Amino acid sequence: MTAPLTTSPTVQAVMDAITAGLASMPNVAVLDPTSIQQVYESKSVTVGGSWDPDTGTMSSTDAIVTDVTEAGAGRRTIETTRISCVAFSGDGDTVLTTDRDSVNAILTAVRDAVRSLAAVGASSARAEMTAQQWAQIVDEQGSGVVAIFEVTVMVLP
Repeated sequence: MTAPLTTSPTVQAVMDAITAGLASMPNVAVLDPTSIQQVYESKSVTVGGSWDPDTGTMSSTDAIVTDVTEAGAGRRTIETTRISCVAFSGDGDTVLTTDRDSVNAILTAVRDAVRSLAAVGASSARAEMTAQQWAQIVDEQGSGVVAIFEVTVMVLP
């Protein structure tokens, strides 16, 4: 995806909620997957991207999927968007316990932040963290912990 992912109002609302939720953790960057800062941040959350272990890079392929359904006699539309995200912690050392604790704290703040999302634009919304996968990385540059997770947002008419 070449355009910034924040062009989607739903993705922008999630990014804003996560940024606000992580305000008490100023050392955690909230990033778009196309950001060149990906390689420089020791603690981050990427919204709208997933980690590709084969290439060792962020990927935005199928990272945002939106389904639109019609409901009721008035044929109102309900938009459900699934947004892949990544939380990362790794600062060059080899202490995985510290990185796991950092990622856990980040995910707790993100979970609380997305649960508080009540609107996208003028429409009511409901958001939640719906899936998680964790991985640990150890290489010549140190260690790190990655949590790939999904945020699902339902925008109601």
